[in-house]
Amino acid sequence: MASSRADGRSTTLYGRHRKGAGKPRKARPERPVEPFMAALMTALAALWLAGMLAAVWLMPMSAPAPWAREAASAVCAAAAVLSTVPAWTYLA
Repeated sequence: MASSRADGRSTTLYGRHRKGAGKPRKARPERPVEPFMAALMTALAALWLAGMLAAVWLMPMSAPAPWAREAASAVCAAAAVLSTVPAWTYLA
């Protein structure tokens, strides 16, 4: 039922205010996500790094660029390490 009152309180058909539901429900205590988020991000970064290193080293590359595997591996490792830095600095 739409309220005709300026403050938005709902009323019954006869103009009386509706009563509350009684006692307010107890909310379950919320567990903060911060303590295990950094560990979860580190585990995901480790899985991503393992997959990327496997993909880089199994990918066929040309002979004139023997340094390309090492460079791509270094970029992947740096990305995996740097991706977890915000979570760990937040916890520190």
